[in-house]
Amino acid sequence: GDAVRAIGGDVFRPPSFATQVFSVASGTGAQLLSAILLTIFYKATTSLEPRIHKIGVAMIFLWSYALSGIVGGFIAGGMAKHTRSGAYEIQQVIVRTAVILPGTILGYHILIDMTAWIMGSS
Repeated sequence: GDAVRAIGGDVFRPPSFATQVFSVASGTGAQLLSAILLTIFYKATTSLEPRIHKIGVAMIFLWSYALSGIVGGFIAGGMAKHTRSGAYEIQQVIVRTAVILPGTILGYHILIDMTAWIMGSS
């Protein structure tokens, strides 16, 4: 009875990083969603201009993603604050939200470029 209660709190508690992972994922999802919605809104309002081609839409999405970082950081920080994290943990969550997805994409891009370079692709 008492032994189970003594170790029950340690065995059944969630890991400390689980709330940070959830907060970062929520912030990144909110950032992507708001960037997509901003891009769709911009394209819908300027659909009559023939000058904007596929490259223009890609650039608009990149600018929208950069501007949506405010939304992502706000959502991630709010989620971390809701889980009663300290100020340092909230700052870590906001920085990780800003770095993880672009860093992963950059890492894959460098890996693909290095592979193509080593194999002698032109």
